[in-house]
Amino acid sequence: MLIVDVAALGAELLSSRGVTTIAGLEVQAADTVFPAVTCTVQASLRTGKSPDEHGMISNGLFHRPLNKAMFWEQSSDLVEGERFWAAARREGKTVGMLFWQQSMGEQADVILTPAPIHKHGGGLVMDC
Repeated sequence: MLIVDVAALGAELLSSRGVTTIAGLEVQAADTVFPAVTCTVQASLRTGKSPDEHGMISNGLFHRPLNKAMFWEQSSDLVEGERFWAAARREGKTVGMLFWQQSMGEQADVILTPAPIHKHGGGLVMDC
């Protein structure tokens, strides 16, 4: 299974273009959740749960003890619930996560996560 997460690429757009396969693989579009933002949707995809169940309700969270808004935090512990690939890993299959949010510490064999470097004077350098 390969999941490609592309903003605004939904079932209606695919069917209007007659796309049913890519590179010989069947294409299926998943329903989205509200709010349709990166962290929330990716948490729903990996757990099969709604935002009120997995806890990732936005791209940013307010941390009361620090009195600080924090965005794009990467800990997998922020997403509650069993991952859809857990059974496959128990069977000895390999799981990779490439460029998913909240992937640090995830139960996967290969993880590549975004880690942009924020420059002191503004701007950023893309890194992972």
